[in-house]
Amino acid sequence: MATQASTVLEGTSRPRWFGVAIALLALIALGGAFFGHSVLNRMVPDKVQGFGALALSGAALLGAILLGALAKTGLTIDNDGIELRRGGKSTRIRWSEAHDLYYQAMTGSDAPALENASVRTADGRRIDVGKVTVPEKPNANVPKAIEQYSTAANWPRLQERLEAGEQLELGRARMSRDRLELGDISHPMDRPICFRIDQGVIQVGSGKSWQSSKVRVCDVANYSCLLRAIGQVAQARPPA
Repeated sequence: MATQASTVLEGTSRPRWFGVAIALLALIALGGAFFGHSVLNRMVPDKVQGFGALALSGAALLGAILLGALAKTGLTIDNDGIELRRGGKSTRIRWSEAHDLYYQAMTGSDAPALENASVRTADGRRIDVGKVTVPEKPNANVPKAIEQYSTAANWPRLQERLEAGEQLELGRARMSRDRLELGDISHPMDRPICFRIDQGVIQVGSGKSWQSSKVRVCDVANYSCLLRAIGQVAQARPPA
């Protein structure tokens, strides 16, 4: 468990469908209460219908309360790792252990911003993070903070492998000091290269042309580390 002194961000989140589900339950509760009250106040009240509608209204309210508690997810990010708590269960991944970071959603095109991220380990642990409410820091970009911690931990390991001449396996991207393979694209690293993202798909630029890799950025592990690796190889390239 994270200690209070090491906590960087702590907040809560709920799935996207939560708002729709709560609105539907509220509508059922309101409609049931109105109908039940109307039936019981008739000249000849129908107690079966009236109390049944009120019972349905109460059940909808109780369901909304239970759903709010069960759908609530607690998230803590600290200097040691990331922890998710849901339904009485906890999942923790330390930055120091081998893990991959995947982008799941980005917004914008010219300068895409990370909206959803996923931290995964080889043993099956997985923490998906989207919109998180942080009371002390309402403007905090939690997925971006996760990216920064994950990259800081993963990059030294990947850099060591790259310098040792190994090939990096980053989801659907593979890279060595000699070549980058991204989908159907195989690009020699002795030539300039740059990336851009178009509707979630990575475009590879070389010279004045752009070519679609047909690989979505969400299918590349540790994308920010891949960019660092490309930059390091480019810096080590002798001047033309």
